Amino acid sequence: MVARGGTSDAPFPEEVLAAPADPQTFTGSIGFRESIVAQIRRTKPTVREYLKQTRYTGSGHAGFVGTPEQLAAAAPTPDVD
Repeated sequence: MVARGGTSDAPFPEEVLAAPADPQTFTGSIGFRESIVAQIRRTKPTVREYLKQTRYTGSGHAGFVGTPEQLAAAAPTPDVD
């Protein structure tokens, strides 16, 4: 997600944060995009910092690679009273 020759250790370029040119043709969730842009403007992370904060997915959802058994073994055990 580095725009036009930038680096991942630089702040997000304004052209990346600018509103979609045509909401009629933007295929993603405009509300989700606006909330992410607002967070980036507020916290001012570099591209690398943002990707680390969002676990490299850009969405805030965790990613996992492995078998179902490996996932089950890695999952935290809930506290049950």
